[in-house]
Amino acid sequence: MSDQTPSSRRHERTRESILQAAQEIILEDGLLAFSMRKLAEKVDYSPAALYKYFTNKEEILEELRQQVFQMEANFSAERMQGNLPPDALLIESGLTYLEFSRSYPQYYELMMSAGGLFPANMDEFFEHENFKGMIDLIENGVKSGDFRLLKGFDAKHTALLFWFLPHAISTLRATLMHNCPDEFEKQALEVMMALVQNISVTKA
Repeated sequence: MSDQTPSSRRHERTRESILQAAQEIILEDGLLAFSMRKLAEKVDYSPAALYKYFTNKEEILEELRQQVFQMEANFSAERMQGNLPPDALLIESGLTYLEFSRSYPQYYELMMSAGGLFPANMDEFFEHENFKGMIDLIENGVKSGDFRLLKGFDAKHTALLFWFLPHAISTLRATLMHNCPDEFEKQALEVMMALVQNISVTKA
């Protein structure tokens, strides 16, 4: 049985409807178009009334950002089911991330925008469950004999390299290379495949 009162349930429903409206603005018009005034107009509230539910604009964006992080994690999990070998898993993780950023450019922009809950330092980043999974993949691949590390690289360096690639490709495809996104992505993927081949050990 819920401990919430009718008043608190109404408050939560209103809060969720405001978040939904904010999400719709971002999807329809982009992140730069989002403002408290535009949100107030969409939900037919006064701007001041919104502050009964959220401290500020950034709190709204942060809640949406965390929802998108979870959405991307679910998106990847659905497409990476099955017992893939380490090299195929490494490639698939990059391809899946690129598919998400291509399919949901507004969500990707929100996910990559400045926020308050990002890692405070690299140690915290290395321990984050998403990135730690990449380090574990590399370390397990080395232990199993499927991967060999590049000269001067450890597992963290290698994980960073394969984390950089899909993020860089996604960002450049939408910005500097937006006039030729497909051609750019094709060549960038060739680089990623070549790097995977360079750390993969072919078994007899």
